[in-house]
Order: sequence, then C-alpha cells, then structure tokens
Amino acid sequence: MKKILIIIFFCVFLCGCQNKTPQDAVKKYLEHYRNFTKEVTNNLKEKINTLKLTTEEKSKSFLAMKKQFVYLKYKIRNTNYQGDEAIVTADVNVFDYRNYNKEPKRITYTLEFHCYYKNDTWLIYEPEEETIAKIYGLYDCKS
Repeated sequence: MKKILIIIFFCVFLCGCQNKTPQDAVKKYLEHYRNFTKEVTNNLKEKINTLKLTTEEKSKSFLAMKKQFVYLKYKIRNTNYQGDEAIVTADVNVFDYRNYNKEPKRITYTLEFHCYYKNDTWLIYEPEEETIAKIYGLYDCKS
C-alpha cells in the first residue's frame, strides 16, 4: 500500500511539473530569473566575464543584475495559438539600467515569447537577444 501511494504521489508530482499551457512555459522561464536559479546565475557570470571590467566592476555588475532579476515583474497578456505553436505576449517590468542615475527608474516592455508543444508539454524557444536585453534592463532602443 505504501509503495502504491509513493507511485501515485510521484506521478502527480511529474504531471504537475509539465507546462500544460504556453503561458505556463513563459511563467516558468521568467520565474527562473526571479528565483535567480543556478542556470541564470551561471549565464550571468559568463556574460559578465566576457566584459572588460575590473574585478570590482564585475562584482557590482553581478549584484546589480541579481537585483534586476529578483525584482522583475511580469504579467501575461495574451496568447495566440497556431497549431502546435503559440505566441505569448507578456508585459515585463524591470529597472531601466540604460537610464539609471541616483533614482532607480523602471520600464515596462511588451515582449513576445514563441512556444511549441512537444511530448505533452509546452516549451519556449530561446528568446532573441533583444528580448533578453530587455529582461536585463539594458536595451537601448536608440541603437
């Protein structure tokens, strides 16, 4: 009986981890940033290490981006289905580090995330560099 309960719990847990909708896939993606997961941390460290900065500047940049991600806000707006693919539109609100002086300013971007359905779950395509720059708060719309 105990084994059956464990198996049932495990099955329910696995089903709960799947993205049942494209919105779930986008939420999961953005929550990785907000929760500052190991993957996000490693990607950020790699990006910062490619910059020509002093050790202190790299440390400050890392802390600024961590703050960015932890305080990231988002709202799913709309989903357009196209068969086994979907485009999820979300408003993402971040610190605007391109125009950051003494007072932190925030900016909201409306972003599109492209998703696809595979193996009974919704997945997200890797976002474009522009989308990632907006999540980082480093998008310069003038360039």
